[in-house]
Amino acid sequence: MLALHGRSASLAESHEEILDAICKTASQVLYASKARIWIGDNKTYRQCNAYDRLTDSHDREVMATASPIFRYSGKFLKERYISIADTASDAELPEQSAALLQRGVRSVLYCPIRPRGDLLGIISIENDEPRDWTLEEQAFGGSLADFAALVIGNNYLQESRRRMRTLMSNLPGMAFRMRVKNKKLSFEMVSEGCFELTGHLPVVFISGKVQFSEIVCPQISPPS
Repeated sequence: MLALHGRSASLAESHEEILDAICKTASQVLYASKARIWIGDNKTYRQCNAYDRLTDSHDREVMATASPIFRYSGKFLKERYISIADTASDAELPEQSAALLQRGVRSVLYCPIRPRGDLLGIISIENDEPRDWTLEEQAFGGSLADFAALVIGNNYLQESRRRMRTLMSNLPGMAFRMRVKNKKLSFEMVSEGCFELTGHLPVVFISGKVQFSEIVCPQISPPS
């Protein structure tokens, strides 16, 4: 787990590469046949990463599924992990077990990925033979899912920020956000459009070198 946390801090690795490492770690440490990461919502899931321990190979091909697992979203919102010892005789998730059995999966450990408490996906750690998952193995899988939630959540945050920067840079005029501190207004965020409008770069406003009152015509500025 320490090695994974170290990889998450590396800017050289993509979010897909880190998820690859999570799948490989899950499969090798728990000595399972396969490990997959499914991302989705209550309507559909897609496999974004998979690792096969027997062939030591990764699969990033996006594969959608209409798995019966959607019926059990309530369980995954409450439980840290759910294990099926034998899909041929399981009664807890019968429809899902039947679907797994058709794929040759005889036991599975599900670990929900829940950034900020929302069910975003599942780590599925699969075995070709029946297996009783120990409490230590279940806890390890749950820790991997927590780490995956951090990685995916951070990726979503970065993508959201990138989209916001793109939106702001394409806005006509100047977009900004201000706050009041010690009865003075200060800029927290200023879009790139401020240069064309005022002749100043965003950093000049954010640093406080130029005050709001200095760029507003006195005739239209609000009373102090």
